[in-house]
Amino acid sequence: AIVETGAAAPHEDFNTLNFIEGYHAINENRIINSGDYTSHATGVTGIIAAQHNTIGVRGVAPLVKIMPVVLGDVPLLGQARIMQVSNAIDTAWYRIDGADIINNSWGFTHDTIFPPVRAAFQRAMSLGRGGKGTVMVTAAGNNPNIVLSPANIDSVLTVGAVTNTNERASYSTNSSLIDLVAPSS
Repeated sequence: AIVETGAAAPHEDFNTLNFIEGYHAINENRIINSGDYTSHATGVTGIIAAQHNTIGVRGVAPLVKIMPVVLGDVPLLGQARIMQVSNAIDTAWYRIDGADIINNSWGFTHDTIFPPVRAAFQRAMSLGRGGKGTVMVTAAGNNPNIVLSPANIDSVLTVGAVTNTNERASYSTNSSLIDLVAPSS
């Protein structure tokens, strides 16, 4: 599952057959084609699942099933939004098809994560995949000084950014919480 702002489908780099039923956290309904409130989620989806064709980029897993889970395009502020994030995580691992991996390329700019979101991550990591645990992938964030929440939760896979010359991207932290890095700029 990709918990984000939606993914543009159809798209020249995506096989639309790879998209499965997802969830719109704001509207609280099931979706297939989510659209994209920003281009960010489409880029994230491309890194993961772009087809190996002569167009655009090549994704690392072009045959993977994509479950779009839409958070919308407004800041993740306020208790109502926090509960929508928590419900979106729970929906991705439990209520629909049970995602094996949930990608989260978003974060909060303070060091502590809200308890409902932390609890949803913990449930996914312990109960997902029939008790084996869903793999939670998180972006470290675009702040060179801190790792954003939820990337600072124990047991998540935290991803930082490097340039095309394998140097740390200026906006990526060099924290010991980073598990792996990927080219970004």
